Amino acid sequence: MGRLPLCFVANRGQFDPAVRFSVHGSSKNVFFTPTGVTFALRDRGQTGRAWAARMGFVDAATDAEVAVVQPGRAVFSYFKGRPDEWKSGVATARQIVYRRLWPGIDLVYSGAESRLKYEFRVAPGADPARIRLRYEGITGLEVAVSGALRVRTPVETFEDAAPVAWQVIDGERIEVPVRFALESGGVSGSRGFSFRVAGYDRNHALIVDPAVLVYCGYIGGSAEDRGYGIDVDAAGNAYVAGWTRSTELTFPAVVGPFVAHSGGADAFVAKVDPTGLELLYCGFIGGSGDDEAYDVCVDASGAAYVTGGATSDEKSFPVKGPLSPKKTGIGYDAFVAKVAPSGTALVYCGYIGGGLDDYGFGIDVDSSGQAHVAGWAYSSPAAGFPVKTGPFTSFGGLSDAFVAKIDSAGTAFVYCGYIGGSSYDYCTGIKIDASGAAVVTGYAASSHATFPVKGGPDLTANGGYDSFVARVPVSGAGLTTCGFIGGAGGDHAFDIDLDASGAIYVTGYTDSTESTFPVKVGPDTTFNGGSADAFVVKLTPSGTALVYCGYVGGVGADRGRGIGVDASGRAVITGETESPDFPTTRGPDSTFNGYTDGFVTMVDKDGAS
Repeated sequence: MGRLPLCFVANRGQFDPAVRFSVHGSSKNVFFTPTGVTFALRDRGQTGRAWAARMGFVDAATDAEVAVVQPGRAVFSYFKGRPDEWKSGVATARQIVYRRLWPGIDLVYSGAESRLKYEFRVAPGADPARIRLRYEGITGLEVAVSGALRVRTPVETFEDAAPVAWQVIDGERIEVPVRFALESGGVSGSRGFSFRVAGYDRNHALIVDPAVLVYCGYIGGSAEDRGYGIDVDAAGNAYVAGWTRSTELTFPAVVGPFVAHSGGADAFVAKVDPTGLELLYCGFIGGSGDDEAYDVCVDASGAAYVTGGATSDEKSFPVKGPLSPKKTGIGYDAFVAKVAPSGTALVYCGYIGGGLDDYGFGIDVDSSGQAHVAGWAYSSPAAGFPVKTGPFTSFGGLSDAFVAKIDSAGTAFVYCGYIGGSSYDYCTGIKIDASGAAVVTGYAASSHATFPVKGGPDLTANGGYDSFVARVPVSGAGLTTCGFIGGAGGDHAFDIDLDASGAIYVTGYTDSTESTFPVKVGPDTTFNGGSADAFVVKLTPSGTALVYCGYVGGVGADRGRGIGVDASGRAVITGETESPDFPTTRGPDSTFNGYTDGFVTMVDKDGAS
């Protein structure tokens, strides 16, 4: 996502009043004010040190208009705090301009792919010598042999590429000699620069273009950002959910070191167009604590449903509607939120939890618009967990998986209950079948003596954690089927999907070898070593028998995290690998790049390869 084109977010009260626009990027935020541009930088190393540098306009108009030249399609929404505090539908721009910053001279900022670009547009008769700028909060400013302007700070060094200049006369572009010129003097940490332009026709407009400046990522900002869930609508738009600790709202009042952020994590949901090249919306959901999204799904109307965990209470978290509007405990509560198709409004948002830690980790929506959430709970009914109907209303042990179904209006639970035994049990993925039943997966440490096994595929626990697959009927009362998939080691299922026939596909990771893991057909029936191999499993539509089950991996640690199945019945899994011998075939990159790489693997429909 970091390669999406950058955009300029307008200030509608979510930033310091001095800011007109901002750009958020990887390890940096950029704020545009009438008198200059502030770069809020962060060391991406372990220190996370924050530093502010500013490029000010010298002898320029202090009331220059900062306006949109080219509007962007994306909108940003900040669902934080009470509804009257939300900032929704905030417009963006692809290009902005400082008009008449100096007499007859405009300064234009835009994006060149994911880089920030600026240029000066000099009207006929105007003097480019008036263009003077000064950096503050820097440790050095120099012109490199290449002609680039190198800006040094304690956190990061960045460059303005060597400038170019031109005029268009009688339809022909005429190149004009130009270079950076450093100014002498100035207080410590401050130095100015300008441009030396020679041999141009003052009767025609002049463009002075320092090319690209700094790289700015896109979904994310200057701190820790993680994407956890993704879904795609019928038009091919992608919806991404995760959480961010970035400093979107922090504008440093002074140059030099600064305290970047005093809050916790915020959940986010973003929509990206089918080309993957343009952000359509991005919304932040959070309060004063740590609020994290772990999964997202989209319905036929384009509404997005998000789940995760939140520590923010109802005083700062954007609860809306009567569904559990108050937080029960002091730790994490699961939450569920519905975002309108425009991305500019929350339809509803509420908690699922009790007095201990509870997390929503998977979400899907049925054809009636009823959201189904899966996760795990440490809270018993006595601790306030909102059980209703089932699957089971009694808390089994140390932690239980849970499944909850919310009505289409987001006003009440249709059902909410546990799946678990006497030990630690977790639900990590959910899909709704054609009948409206919820098919879930996860992993369980509880043995078959207390875990509610029924039907298969394996009714006997195998040691350590076993993966499991279960089907919850439409009513939510009890289970239709439930069984283990595992061996003598640790087996952790992380995601699930269904094909058109109702067959069930699961991925995760295991350290169980083929002597105990239920390998069948493939794609690889031999454990490859390391601390874990990814696995992929296909089950019959009933969920009671394996069609195929095998490993995907190499000599390092390999973990399956997500799975989808195409119209031909081919499973596509994604995850991470530490194996230099990971079984690659074709693109996008068949070379191991060191430490941990992401992977995408397609398994043919019979599971053999």
